[in-house]
Amino acid sequence: MQYSASIPTFIDRLCRVPEMQRLKGIEMNCGCERTSWPLFKALKPYSRYEHSLGTALIVWAFTHDVKQSTAALFHDISTPCFAHSIDFLLGDYSNQEATEGKTRQIIEQSPQICALLKEYGMTVDQVCDYHIYPAADSPAPHLCADRFEYSLRNMVNYGICNSSVPEKLYSNIILVKNEKGFDEFAFKDAEAAHAFAMNAIRCSHVYACETDRYTMQILSEIVAKAIKTGLFTFEQLFESTEDVIVRLIENDKILGPQWSAFCNMNGTVSSKTMPAPYTPENPGPWRKLPVKKRVIDPLVYGQGRASELFADFKEELELFINESQDVWIRDAI
Repeated sequence: MQYSASIPTFIDRLCRVPEMQRLKGIEMNCGCERTSWPLFKALKPYSRYEHSLGTALIVWAFTHDVKQSTAALFHDISTPCFAHSIDFLLGDYSNQEATEGKTRQIIEQSPQICALLKEYGMTVDQVCDYHIYPAADSPAPHLCADRFEYSLRNMVNYGICNSSVPEKLYSNIILVKNEKGFDEFAFKDAEAAHAFAMNAIRCSHVYACETDRYTMQILSEIVAKAIKTGLFTFEQLFESTEDVIVRLIENDKILGPQWSAFCNMNGTVSSKTMPAPYTPENPGPWRKLPVKKRVIDPLVYGQGRASELFADFKEELELFINESQDVWIRDAI
């Protein structure tokens, strides 16, 4: 997917720093792609580096603002190995933002980044928090570059649409002031907005489905055990790549078999009632995991939100939002 006619020099140079290059070894699907779940097992590689670059190029294409584009580029620079699975480790199931706090620290501790920021007339304050730039990031259900980029990539990766669709959708957007007065990407045509909305809500079901959230939880528990036994430190998750961490786990006498079992996971089963036997101290294989629901309700320029314009999308959106996560989940093996 090509988001810009070319990569501007400042983005290209910032991409070459070690802290950004590390993101080539951090996958977008939080470790789920390491399992035998058919949906994820068949995925093409999609790294945090690709996502970060894509997000930055979308912002650049529509704003030509160096600060906003750089903040977008750096928005995942603090992503640890296995990404949001580490938010699970920290108990942050609802927001999945617990690991973002290291962004400023990583930027400030990089001599190369600091030198480049100075050269281009930027400060750390201007680029360490992409939340201050609505084109890069804004609260759900608004459409920002971050949300748009991973939605376009995942709707193809998950088999929801063919590879020609994202380009058509991308060519249909403009950056406007929304009804709340801040920048938001909107579709020029209702037909494109409808297609994007329906594809994106299908992606949302994947992000919050039982198998996805159970997989992330089990991975977080394996990582927690590895840290507790001294196999690696919590800090190493922010400094290393996933392949390095995986090799340490799979070569460990105790955690190696647990890792193999994790890799063999291919689905889940669930129960609405508490399984027996079960105690909080000894939960066995069962977990109850209410997690963040990612939703997008795109704007059609001059017409309104997709949920106001399309009855079928409104129905899908309400079904997803109201879907109960009050179930016990375990591995299907």
